Amino acid sequence: MIGIRLRWFAFGFAVASTIGHFVFKDLQAHREAHFFQVGEKFSALDTRVTNLKRVFLNNPNSDVHSGESDLK
Repeated sequence: MIGIRLRWFAFGFAVASTIGHFVFKDLQAHREAHFFQVGEKFSALDTRVTNLKRVFLNNPNSDVHSGESDLK
């Protein structure tokens, strides 16, 4: 009787461990994908800001306070 209970416990423990392992791997993959997307978006934003700075620094006639944009 004890042997059967021990086997069922070991089987249940192995199943729970396997499920936990797959859930952890799935969460880790989503986390890495999220960080990759955030990094891409910040890189694109940094590029846009750099381009805007370059446009305003290269165009001394632009009036930033008038609200007009030199960007087409």
